[in-house]
Amino acid sequence: MLNKLEISQIFRDAYKIRHSLNIKQSVPINIYDVVNKYDDKINIIFVEANSFEGLYCKNPGPNIILNINRPTGRKNFNCAHEFAHHFYGHQTTLDLIINNYASVKEERITNLFAGFLLLPKMLIDRAINLREWKPKDLTPIQIYILSRYFGVGYSTLVKHLSYTLKIITNIHCESLLKSRPIKLREELFEAPCNTNLYIIDSFWENELIDIEINDYLSTEKEILVEGTSILKIKENNNSNFYIANQLGISKLINPVTKWSSFVRVSRNKYIGDYQYKFLEDSNA
Repeated sequence: MLNKLEISQIFRDAYKIRHSLNIKQSVPINIYDVVNKYDDKINIIFVEANSFEGLYCKNPGPNIILNINRPTGRKNFNCAHEFAHHFYGHQTTLDLIINNYASVKEERITNLFAGFLLLPKMLIDRAINLREWKPKDLTPIQIYILSRYFGVGYSTLVKHLSYTLKIITNIHCESLLKSRPIKLREELFEAPCNTNLYIIDSFWENELIDIEINDYLSTEKEILVEGTSILKIKENNNSNFYIANQLGISKLINPVTKWSSFVRVSRNKYIGDYQYKFLEDSNA
């Protein structure tokens, strides 16, 4: 177990990362860009594997190696976790299973660091308040929407809200964990949905939304699209739905509120060095 002083220090460490890169505590991050900006000597490499979550290789390296067969939110958390191993000067570490609340002290430290870096309380409070939701009343659909916004897995967010930040009760946590993301996606998409679905509204405050080919987006009806990397496939009374159909960048614009954001599309299950993920020629 970690004591309060140790937990406070881990929180401060995660805070310092954002502060050193001039990233507000109230906005989501792209963890891969954060790692590269903090230490450009770190190589982030995606590989196909069956049996591990991530690997931090100190020498030769430093390298962070991630399994493409994990869900997007999981890969993001795993990257933050492996980055924590680097930040704290740990030796080469192979993580077969990354348990958010592991009993091994070194793993507990890296998990907490990843959670505080990806999910600071100020970010969560702002996202909930802007949407005029209340923590005690959060529904599975709302949690799913927030998890996509924050770039983490559904259960990771639920457990962080309950176990780490304690802004929802254990009973609420257990209730939320009964819902399965695939069923929530189907409810939102109004059809079977076996890939990522991002619910984009005018409260998204990240300037860049990273998705992969074949991922889906749902936007408010008034949001317009500039670019060809996402293609409209259907609509309902409240939303337009798009599929990411080719590499490239498109722009989302709300002409009424002047809100805008860019959507950057990469390959599905890309294998290779992160720095080439969005290039048309992966061997560049």
